[in-house]
Amino acid sequence: MQFHSINRWMMLGLITLLSGCTSSAVVDYDRSVQFERYKTFAFISDHPMILGSTSFPVSPLLEGRLTQAIQTSLQSRGLVFSTDRETADVAVSFTVGSREKISVDSYPSAYQGYYGRYDWGAGYYYGNDVSVRQYTQGLLAIDLFDVKARQPVWHAKASQQITSKMQKKPESFIQKIVDSMLSKFPPN
Repeated sequence: MQFHSINRWMMLGLITLLSGCTSSAVVDYDRSVQFERYKTFAFISDHPMILGSTSFPVSPLLEGRLTQAIQTSLQSRGLVFSTDRETADVAVSFTVGSREKISVDSYPSAYQGYYGRYDWGAGYYYGNDVSVRQYTQGLLAIDLFDVKARQPVWHAKASQQITSKMQKKPESFIQKIVDSMLSKFPPN
């Protein structure tokens, strides 16, 4: 009986650990585009952040942090940043949002006790333990547009549970999620 209980706790721990990991980016792109011809990029405007639905106020510093992270990531992939939006090959915008989520986990538990009203003997009762927690899920989408064609060519989106650790040091977290998303650009 103890072996099964340990396995349940190990599985619960693994599920909890995996649920806290960064979800992989989902990418969509125009398959007719020859991405290797893109050499330069610019941001779509002076304020390229679009605010999607959000469950809490967004820091005014977030736009600058995301802009810098995206610029760093695209430059590491060989693209050159341009301040001239009209002559750049691609224009970049990004959307942020969040939502409050509730996680409810139920798992079997066993405890020793007496069953029956008349204490007919010792035994095990089986029941369920329930764990409920509320958390914030952050959302980020990055879009690239062909400047000459004025058409979207590449889109990535990712979501991540926002922890207090991330809120204390947002720059490193932001750079990691942006790098994860843009690692799929250009598509192979």
